[in-house]
Amino acid sequence: SSVGSWLASAAFACWPAAKEALSLSAMLMLQLRFDGSFRAGGAGGAAAVLSKDGVVWWEGARFVPSCVTSSHAEFEGLILGLEAARALSPDALRVEGDCRVVIDQMSGKARARKLSEPAGRAREALARLPLGSAPSFGAIVREENARADALARAAVDVAQALHVAA
Repeated sequence: SSVGSWLASAAFACWPAAKEALSLSAMLMLQLRFDGSFRAGGAGGAAAVLSKDGVVWWEGARFVPSCVTSSHAEFEGLILGLEAARALSPDALRVEGDCRVVIDQMSGKARARKLSEPAGRAREALARLPLGSAPSFGAIVREENARADALARAAVDVAQALHVAA
């Protein structure tokens, strides 16, 4: 979708500055927070990549018109964040989200059943990361995930507003 592409493209604008700052760091440990927003007519997936002290290195959102569940939307946010983290080339990555289903499946505590397609794409994105060690996964409460939550909701809001206006 052109709206989804625009939203993702707009988020990538901060990468050059982040990449320049990256070269100053010997050991880069990043944190990825992801979220999804599911509504009738589409969903949004979003993520933020932060330094260990909370500085935002990258954030973005994507509208996903073909999403079928809220957990699927969460996976879309995770995949978007993993793609961004790959470009930042961290040495270590901590992945956090407020969707226990996604966290448990990605950490190996649960097996993907109905969500095997987005879970498989997330595992593929994870495998492409140039990490020095395996990423860690953790569940956080929704309040700690406010940035990714707002981005995911905004992706749906903008896409629906543009669709209504068209």
